[in-house]
Amino acid sequence: MLVHIATLFKLLIAKANIPRFWKEARLTAIHKKGPLTQPGNYRMIAISGTLYTLYAILPRSMILDWCIQHYKIPDTRVFIQAEAPCNPYSF
Repeated sequence: MLVHIATLFKLLIAKANIPRFWKEARLTAIHKKGPLTQPGNYRMIAISGTLYTLYAILPRSMILDWCIQHYKIPDTRVFIQAEAPCNPYSF
């Protein structure tokens, strides 16, 4: 399965095209507290597709590796960047 996903990602990178439906998210209301009948007691959470999340992480990892190899990030930041939780939307 991994080989097929890697092949798909390489094709998408080569074509510079991401399927539109990968970028769509489903909004789901999560109850916080209080009466269930009050809309203000809910928060919205976006659920996105797994493949798009993996695909979005890939460039971050590649860019971070390049920056470390070419000394573009100060040594004091390398550990922090490498160990930080991965947020695909942080780059």
